[in-house]
Amino acid sequence: MRGWAVSSDDVPHSIAPVIVGRRLALLDARFPSSGALYRELALRNVPLGIERGTLSSRRAAEIENLLLRTRWEEQGSSASKSR
Repeated sequence: MRGWAVSSDDVPHSIAPVIVGRRLALLDARFPSSGALYRELALRNVPLGIERGTLSSRRAAEIENLLLRTRWEEQGSSASKSR
């Protein structure tokens, strides 16, 4: 893997959700506001991966579920910090 950019040729589709999860964990730990941006951009790009044929519907669903779940968890933790 070269930096943050990963092409579909570099990574088997079976580990794509793992990579997304690792990136989210890293961003949340080091740059919390960037994690929120990454989630939103990734969610908008999932349909593009399906259209291009680089992301199967099953993997897209896994990635979307991960992004939505962690977005909800991240919002919950930031709400509890502001109390």
